[in-house]
Amino acid sequence: MSRSSTTSSDDPADGRVVALGGIRRGWAFGVAALFGLVCMVTGLVDLVAPLDVHPLGIEADELARRRAAANVWDGSWARLFEDDRRWQSRARFAVLPTWATVLLAATGEGRLDVVAGKDGYLFQAGLGGWPVDREAAADGAVSRIAVIARRLRAVDVRLVVLPVPPKVLVCPESLPDHVNPPTGAHRVFVEALRARGVETIDLLAAFQARPERHAFWRTDTHWSADGAAIAAEEVAKATGTLVPTGEARTRLVRDGAMADAGNLLQRMGCRTDRLHAGGVERWLLEVTGRLRQGAVLRVRDESGRDLDDRDLAGPPDASIVLFGTSFTEASGFKACLGHFSGRRIRAESMQGGGALGAFRRRLRRGVRHLPRIVVWEFPLHRPMVRASPLAKLGDLLQHLRGVAYRPMLLAGDTPDRGIGVWGALTPGQHALGTTPITATVRVPGLFHSRDGTVGVRLTGAMTGGAGEIVVYGEPSRRIRLPWAAGVPSVVVPFCGLGGTEALTFGVHSATGATLDLTRVELVWDLDPGRALTVVSGTPPMPVADGAALVIDVAAAPDRDLTVIAHADRGPSMTTRIPAAAGSRRLVLSLGELRGRNLKGVRLVGFEAASLRMVPPRPPIR
Repeated sequence: MSRSSTTSSDDPADGRVVALGGIRRGWAFGVAALFGLVCMVTGLVDLVAPLDVHPLGIEADELARRRAAANVWDGSWARLFEDDRRWQSRARFAVLPTWATVLLAATGEGRLDVVAGKDGYLFQAGLGGWPVDREAAADGAVSRIAVIARRLRAVDVRLVVLPVPPKVLVCPESLPDHVNPPTGAHRVFVEALRARGVETIDLLAAFQARPERHAFWRTDTHWSADGAAIAAEEVAKATGTLVPTGEARTRLVRDGAMADAGNLLQRMGCRTDRLHAGGVERWLLEVTGRLRQGAVLRVRDESGRDLDDRDLAGPPDASIVLFGTSFTEASGFKACLGHFSGRRIRAESMQGGGALGAFRRRLRRGVRHLPRIVVWEFPLHRPMVRASPLAKLGDLLQHLRGVAYRPMLLAGDTPDRGIGVWGALTPGQHALGTTPITATVRVPGLFHSRDGTVGVRLTGAMTGGAGEIVVYGEPSRRIRLPWAAGVPSVVVPFCGLGGTEALTFGVHSATGATLDLTRVELVWDLDPGRALTVVSGTPPMPVADGAALVIDVAAAPDRDLTVIAHADRGPSMTTRIPAAAGSRRLVLSLGELRGRNLKGVRLVGFEAASLRMVPPRPPIR
């Protein structure tokens, strides 16, 4: 008779199964207890003594955006918590570098936001190019840069812009096969700046012309020593300060090599200080081909002594001021610029300060002692056309406020020419609060180049605290201009998306200030007293820096208009104006023709009542 399933077994194997099950349960409990103990101890350490490390610049802006949008149900809060621990966990700081180094050596990967390319190259995700269809977004930054250039020109300061192309565009051959970054909009950005009359250096073309010199470190987002030297030489050429080869008082020499251990390895969790110092972790990456060497360049005098940018002599007004970001301090760029220009380099950079950080800090001390040449370096990548490009423009303009602006008057004009103001912000006294008092200014029939030539000036007295003007548009295009107590007027520049748009703005105050507004008027920075009439057969006329073509249209157009300005050399300047604009006055920047002679102007689709070339007002100091 068979045994019942409910009876006990005398088989010794049953006892072994029971014992093994108990051991497994005990082992699982032990592992869980150990894991809980480790989590509790590391959590206690991180709670009591966290690392005081925080992201800067673009990463800080991105982190703030993520915190504002984080929630529990889609996992974004958990990912945000994980990133916070990555920055501030002391326990992870002790353990992760070794683990990250081993992981990188074994797989070549470590983080989703760092892309592993060919030949040991690493790239940061999100700092690449952008599609050409984002051209309109990039135009917001272009217009604001043009405004700054015109304001500085008005105080006799020459601005040279140095946009640094992203690494993915400079080293496309080292990208993974499936990555193909767009390049068209970068070229559009540089050409648009030049079309607005902004002196701009095309570093991408300079880097591409010398592919044998690695312009970027393999494991860093910044340029290498060779890249810094190329950039410095291009700046010296653009500013007209390049020292002829046989007359240089210094030499640029190669002085060995150093470990190519940059900030992307640090972002992946590796300790770059250990990699530079040597040891097991460096050896592990070198034998697996993950860590290479990079050239070191040094500037030396005739005796062989190493020099830096401060060792180069020269009168103060002959120096070059360099406003920049972390690129300015990278790989000896300042010393290379001093070598190629033979001038003392006065650099002000702000790591994580964004494109305007160092610029704003310097202008707070005033423009009186600025030299004749200012070079503005900033990285040109996707964040410049995403979010709010140059969001702190207003803070910069407050130090250049009211410069050279006068009412827009030509022969036959009246002081209130064609300007209409709608809204609650009318002349009179206004008690300001946190809710802005708004107004919309419309100038029917005016088309302009959106480079700060034209603006609206608010005149009045701000008392009882400070106020702020918010210029509306798309949320990412807003401009905020401070209005401090005691400042008699603020000029709001036209630099929006369209050349004929209405300008909507509001004034508010966090301190409860009072604004006694006396006047709202249309202004420009041109000098009509020195205008030259352009007619057929006139001899070529030199185009002054900052000059504009002012065309009054005989009749309201019912078709698209085209203006073609011809110069004595080089390509012509072509501007198209849509019929929907209903333009009666065109104010077109001649920045593309700067330094050449205007031979004539061809008008397509309309006749002009008058056509004049109007120079800017003379610079002041």
